[in-house]
Amino acid sequence: MKIITILICLLCFVNFSYADEARDTDEFAREYIQELKDKTKSKGEKADTGWSLDTQLKSGVASYEEDELGVSSEHETPYTELLARGVYQGDSGIEMGIGSSFGYAFSDTETWYVDGLKYQTNDLNFYRFNLNGALGLRLPLQEDASLHFTPYIGYGFRLIKFERSNFNILNVITSTEVVSEKYYIHHADCGIKLDMDLTDKLTLSPSWAYGYVFYNQADNSALGTIKGGGGFLFDVNIDLKYSLSESWQLLLGGFSEYQKLNGGEQNNIIWPDNSLKIYGGKLAARFVF
Repeated sequence: MKIITILICLLCFVNFSYADEARDTDEFAREYIQELKDKTKSKGEKADTGWSLDTQLKSGVASYEEDELGVSSEHETPYTELLARGVYQGDSGIEMGIGSSFGYAFSDTETWYVDGLKYQTNDLNFYRFNLNGALGLRLPLQEDASLHFTPYIGYGFRLIKFERSNFNILNVITSTEVVSEKYYIHHADCGIKLDMDLTDKLTLSPSWAYGYVFYNQADNSALGTIKGGGGFLFDVNIDLKYSLSESWQLLLGGFSEYQKLNGGEQNNIIWPDNSLKIYGGKLAARFVF
């Protein structure tokens, strides 16, 4: 009888020990899984979901040219632009963004040529307003979420207003009156963006975008309204992002853009083909929430 009692006690002890060990194993497994989740989140899940707001300051050089039937112009001047943009990134990888900007090109001399010979000079400055929206899909290219690829499509609207004054034709001042010209541009966009984590705090983000201009129009204060024949836009950006904290990021980068518009003709008035090139650097602050 004593032997049976001892065996029963040993069996109970083994069962209790096994139960404690099982509970310890389950607890360890839960802690390990949670630790993996926390590590994944710290590597970018928080930064990859939710809202972010950007405020950017761009500064560089703008170059504008017109060319039609042997008549051409050249103009180059410093350019500054302020941009605000909001982006939402969902858990499924959907990325939506909307932004607007205002840019100003300082007044400088525009020189005109006829068949290669200098014909006219005038002062020219312009400002522009941009509004655009985009929808993309953020795709991880590596298991540790250190590299993402985002293709996107979008729509944009640009309003550019040129102001010309102090006209000088063949060294004779003909008019000091200001002549203004507004460009209305609608475009459909597509592009790609890469996000490459260099360190836990440093991310490199190059992007490329192409815009198809499906409607453009010029309103000239002296000549009236002329519809153009479309055109295209091409933008290249490269950003280097540094995470100051979970909520604040600092961005440094460079940009280059090219706008080519086909002119038009209405009532024997010609709007010449024209191009606008802008390039420079940018500084931005981003708030993530």
